[in-house]
This record gives sequence, C-alpha cells and structure tokens, in this order.
Amino acid sequence: MADMQTAQLPLASPDAGQWLRPMQAAETLGVSDRTLRRYVASGRYQARRSDGALHVFVPAGDASRRSSPALMQGAIGQAVLALHEALTAERTRTHELEVRLRELETIRLQLVETCARLSGEMERMRVVRGVRGEGRRERPES
Repeated sequence: MADMQTAQLPLASPDAGQWLRPMQAAETLGVSDRTLRRYVASGRYQARRSDGALHVFVPAGDASRRSSPALMQGAIGQAVLALHEALTAERTRTHELEVRLRELETIRLQLVETCARLSGEMERMRVVRGVRGEGRRERPES
C-alpha cells in the first residue's frame, strides 16, 4: 500500500475508530481487499506498519456506513434490495427443489431395484411351474 509509515500505532478511542489488519478493515467496510488498497493509495484511509504488520485506520463512522443492500437509500437502493430479496428467495427455492430431486432420484432407484427383483422372482416361478408341469397331463374339460 502506498505512503505507509512505520511507527507505533497511535491509541485510538473506540469512538474515533480502530486500527485493523487489512482483511479485517476490508470486511468491516464491506469492500474487497483490492478496493481497500485503492482507498489507502488515494489517501482516503491511513495505513501504517507496526511491528512488521500492516494496519489500516477505520474511523467509527465509516464502519457504521458499511455498504450493503439493506443500507442503501433511495429508489435504486430499494430496487436493489427487492432484487436481492427475490434472489435470496429463489436460491432458497432452488435448494429445496434440489433436495426434493435427490429424494425422488433415490426413490426411483429403489423402484428400479424392486422391479428387477420382482422380475427375477417371477421368472423363477415360471421355471418352477414349467418343471413341475412337464410330467403332468392337463385335465380335459368336462
């Protein structure tokens, strides 16, 4: 990250913000690691090395404004939120259907096995009847 200073991290009150590792800062802000690096390079956030580890200062107000569909405002934000909710519902429904499909496939395989077993039993019964019936004469009908 650009313009990083090596120094002891100044103590910051929780009300002012926190010095966080880059991955924690990115997660707190709701941005990617790459976006956080661009923010630091542009001067939007301060970054410093302390004991060989990089830390980014995240002001308390920034952490509370974390970008997410639920926090967006205005007509576009509401539309994005509605689409997000619809997508979440569709993913849930798709998962439920996939589970049901696996259940039905299991039942289908069980039925195929049962049919094969019953076919084999019927064939054995025909063979047994055929062997028994060879020596017998059929009765004439009266």
